[in-house]
Amino acid sequence: LPALTPPKWGEIEAGDATSNPRPSWLAKNDGTEGEPIRNMAFFADRLVFLSGQDISLSESGQYFNFFRTTVTSLLDSARIGVTAAHTSVNILNHAVPMREQLVVFSQFTQFALRGSSDGTLTSDNIWVTAATEYETSPTVRPMATKRSIYAAAPRGSATLIRELYDSGGTARPQFDAVEVTSQVPTYLQGTAKHLAVSGIEDMVVALLEPASGTKDTLYAFKYLINGDERVQSAWSKY
Repeated sequence: LPALTPPKWGEIEAGDATSNPRPSWLAKNDGTEGEPIRNMAFFADRLVFLSGQDISLSESGQYFNFFRTTVTSLLDSARIGVTAAHTSVNILNHAVPMREQLVVFSQFTQFALRGSSDGTLTSDNIWVTAATEYETSPTVRPMATKRSIYAAAPRGSATLIRELYDSGGTARPQFDAVEVTSQVPTYLQGTAKHLAVSGIEDMVVALLEPASGTKDTLYAFKYLINGDERVQSAWSKY
């Protein structure tokens, strides 16, 4: 088997620090440290890094290049850097692809990143908008299923799970959420450590660390959707 080697990251090949600036997670020319990378994803044939309030997307098809290859024209394939603008500071924790958009989570706000309706994503057509505001765990990555995203959040000594879905139906999405733990609000005792989903089994599994210091517990949410109606919602634990 061939040996694993670190990827060769792209470097500035055109322009300067003004016309071809470094992404926010790289150290600046003056030695200032970059923002820590908090999460990564893959979307629209680009590698995505979250750092601070910024979203950095690699050159299309060149997943380790985060610099423009020319500054005389703006290519559709060029790297992209955008900020999740909001009325308050939002440190971005997670990025989860769902259908034609990338859903980006801070602790209290969810943003939708999208390109044009035909699926292309360029510097000219990208936009990021705040879609809704729910508290989510900054350390537990939300998980996508066929039609929605499940996310964990604290509730005192317990954990709640929400199902987020796009209820807008337009080019500008609007998310809504259903709390799937609403009928058992204190059943999931402890702090969430990890979420996993199975689209085949229609199941969500949450790994929790109990506050009492006992063994970690797996909580399983089994659901069944018939058309647009959920006909089964059942929790159990192991």
